[in-house]
Amino acid sequence: MYGISFISLLGRLICMQCRKRRIKMQGEWKLFKTASGHLSCENYSLKSRDIENVEKVIEQHFGTGILSRMNILVYWDWYSGVYIMPNVLGEKSMSRGDKFVKEIYEFLKSTEI
Repeated sequence: MYGISFISLLGRLICMQCRKRRIKMQGEWKLFKTASGHLSCENYSLKSRDIENVEKVIEQHFGTGILSRMNILVYWDWYSGVYIMPNVLGEKSMSRGDKFVKEIYEFLKSTEI
């Protein structure tokens, strides 16, 4: 019984360390063009619980409230992991949002989260 608990605890500690290293890896962020033709910055290895950290890092670098002002979404799904893209609803031209997503991508691929 104690052996299983110790192994479970050790496994959790190892997973936490692996997770820290995994998130710190550069190059996990990828830039894609969606079916609508807009850009999406994605990191498949991140989980839904990482959304807040990603938003915090972006806002610390680009300024508080920048995501809402630029109408940028930070979401998660099973296929893409955490993804960042312009909110296409209500906008005729998303070139400004696409340019900002590309700036975020350039920043995140060289940043440790």
